[in-house]
Amino acid sequence: FEIASLTIVIASSMWMAVDIDLNHAVMLHQADIGFQVVGNTVCFFFTVELIIRMLAFKKKRDIFKDFWCVFDLLLVAAIVLETWVLWFVIAACGLE
Repeated sequence: FEIASLTIVIASSMWMAVDIDLNHAVMLHQADIGFQVVGNTVCFFFTVELIIRMLAFKKKRDIFKDFWCVFDLLLVAAIVLETWVLWFVIAACGLE
């Protein structure tokens, strides 16, 4: 699990460089389908990874005592907000 997670982090970092160079869309939902698929896949993977890590704690309140878990929680929250929540807000408000 740890090796798979690290591999995805490295691949995601390399993909960000490609995304910055080649994706000229302002929002993910305006990008080409390949960028959308990768963006949603990365968001899904990191969300699932965080849930699995959180489920591993016997006492759920200990999640907030683990610096790296809290750090990852904040990063995943930002990714989810940018990838999924913002899209729903834009679609619901008809701002497209």
